[in-house]
Amino acid sequence: MARIAESRGFKVDRGRAEELPYPDGYFDTVIHNGTIHYVEDPLKAMREAYRVLRSGGQLIVAWVAGEGSYGILYQLAGTLGSWEPLRRIAPEYPYPIEFIREAKRWPTAGEVRELVESAGFTGIEFAQTLTMHPKYSNNYIKDPIEGFDRGDYVALRAVKP
Repeated sequence: MARIAESRGFKVDRGRAEELPYPDGYFDTVIHNGTIHYVEDPLKAMREAYRVLRSGGQLIVAWVAGEGSYGILYQLAGTLGSWEPLRRIAPEYPYPIEFIREAKRWPTAGEVRELVESAGFTGIEFAQTLTMHPKYSNNYIKDPIEGFDRGDYVALRAVKP
């Protein structure tokens, strides 16, 4: 991912979400987009986000919800080790199986809320998208809606008090 970003002209600081190379209160916003599936210790990652945020800063966590259609499909593909047995029900361009195999978890909205609250964040809000069956969701553009109970891709916003 870093190599791709660098090839597109972005400056990339490499590190681990559990041990960020920045001082306390350095950022206004921290974004974890899909990282929660891959970090070794998600609670430690949320605590690090809290540490590097200034007071009033916001945390955004976005992920494929484990309880959603995509989450269940990804877990099944990971268990099977291939998209092949699922071709007739999978999206036309499914998430690469290599990335699914590397995932350590597919957390639910409740689990992510609990992690974020345990790290000290408040003012939690949710938004969701991908509200159709995975096979057809690439065929339509859907605006995000509030909540977490119908979407397969969920975003949580929280604030450091």
